[in-house]
Amino acid sequence: MDRTIVLTTLASVTPVLFAGASNNIQLVVNLGAATTAPVLQIEGSEDGINFYAIGGTLQTVANSAVQLTVTGLSATYVRARVSTAGATVTPGCVFMRT
Repeated sequence: MDRTIVLTTLASVTPVLFAGASNNIQLVVNLGAATTAPVLQIEGSEDGINFYAIGGTLQTVANSAVQLTVTGLSATYVRARVSTAGATVTPGCVFMRT
């Protein structure tokens, strides 16, 4: 669970998660109110420093929980990044799990 990502800031990221030999990653976002709901992207890396987009984007929804699962993952490290900043967002929780 991460509360360090700032959903109203473009390119804000979660801490890096070691995915190791996992083949799947799931991103779950729970929001309260939001004037403009943010969009998140899962990113992968082999060295934990240089990241690239994997899978599609996750359009969040105000007052709801949504999830994105990427299967067939081969990245060693993963994180989530805000690809479209939200506005007036009441954050809930952001979960990433392998």
